[in-house]
Amino acid sequence: MSAPHEPGRIAYEDVDDIIGIAEQLRAKSSDQLTLDELREVGEEVGIPADYISRAHQALQARREAEAYRIGEARRRRRRLGLGALALLGILTFMTLIAYQASTANLNAHYREVEHHQAEVANVVARKDAIVAQYADQPDSLEKRAELVGSENRIRVATQRFNEAAAVYNQSARSFPASLFTGSRFPRQVELAPLTPSEP
Repeated sequence: MSAPHEPGRIAYEDVDDIIGIAEQLRAKSSDQLTLDELREVGEEVGIPADYISRAHQALQARREAEAYRIGEARRRRRRLGLGALALLGILTFMTLIAYQASTANLNAHYREVEHHQAEVANVVARKDAIVAQYADQPDSLEKRAELVGSENRIRVATQRFNEAAAVYNQSARSFPASLFTGSRFPRQVELAPLTPSEP
C-alpha cells in the first residue's frame, strides 16, 4: 500500500496497478456490445430490433433460471449434507449410549457371576474343612448332618451361580451387548454341574 499523498496525485508505485486494471476493464468492454449495437447488427443481417430485444430478454430469463436452479441444487446439497451429518451425529450418540448401557449391564451381571462363583468356592472349602474335621471320627448322626448340610449349601450356591451365569449368558448374546463380548467380557460363562447329595 502506498504512503499518504496529496489529493489528486497518484504515487508512482500505484501507476502499474491502475494501468493494469484499466486495461482489463477496456478488454472486457471490447468483448461486449450494447443492446443498441446488437440491434444494429441484427438490422444488418435482416433481423428486426424487436426480435433482438425479445431474444435478449429470453436469454436473460434463461440465465436467471439456470442460476436459480444451480443455487437451489447447492442449497439442496447443503441441506442433505447437514442432514446426513446430523444423522451421523445422532447415530454416534446412540451407539455411545448403547455401548455404555450394554457394558454397564454386562459388567453388573458378570460381577454377580463372580460373586456366586466365589460363594461356591467358599462353601466347597468349608465342606473340605468339615470332611477333614470328621475324617478320623466314626460315622455318626452329627457327622452325617454336617456333610449333608455342606452338600446342600454347595448345591444351593451352585444353583445360584448357574442362575447368575444364565442371566449373564442371555445378556451377552443379546444385541448390542454381543458386539462387546470377547474383549472385555467373556462370550459365555460355563454352567457348573449340580453335585448330587451324598447319602
